[in-house]
Amino acid sequence: FNSHYDELYARLDQYDELVFLHDVSGSMDTVTAITRGQRRIDFSNQLLQCLTYDLAHKDLGLISVGRFCGTLPRHVYPVPDYDTTVFRSEMACCDVFGETPLRERLEHIDTLFQRPSARKLAFLLTDGMDNCTSPFDLCEIAQQLFDKGIHLSILHLL
Repeated sequence: FNSHYDELYARLDQYDELVFLHDVSGSMDTVTAITRGQRRIDFSNQLLQCLTYDLAHKDLGLISVGRFCGTLPRHVYPVPDYDTTVFRSEMACCDVFGETPLRERLEHIDTLFQRPSARKLAFLLTDGMDNCTSPFDLCEIAQQLFDKGIHLSILHLL
């Protein structure tokens, strides 16, 4: 975690507006080697807490990826409405469950950004791929976001 955090922070710090897509689906309850004995959700919460603290000088947003296909996300904070205090308290008690409606969240993420000329990044923390939409082409979605001026970065928790 610490050995690569500075590199991750430096990459994210290049953007003016960042929206975090936080996977809270049921599979995030799993413990894996990459998370060093922690549940994936605990690891991703810890990482997001650090990033939101260190990137507080940026315009930040958040959308959760979880629940059931075709439902609204549990957490949605557009860039100007993002409050790190609220985020930290809600994520600390966030229960994981449901499927991974990744495409549904990514297709509408552009509405969470505000400034047309800002450098924008959608940053996805996930352990899997969409299990609501078939077929799912992440490269196609990434290109659609890029055409709207939004870069997509993914931290995949194996």
